[in-house]
Amino acid sequence: MYNMVTIKHVALLSDINPSSVSNVLHGRPRNMREDVLERVQRTI
Repeated sequence: MYNMVTIKHVALLSDINPSSVSNVLHGRPRNMREDVLERVQRTI
């Protein structure tokens, strides 16, 4: 069985809200601070 990384995992590792991670992954980074965007991208 594979260990899958979820939005919740990325959110915990980057210390931000899961909905923000979802917005970044789906190409909707509206009104998101640059540091939050960078943390998600670095975690992924």
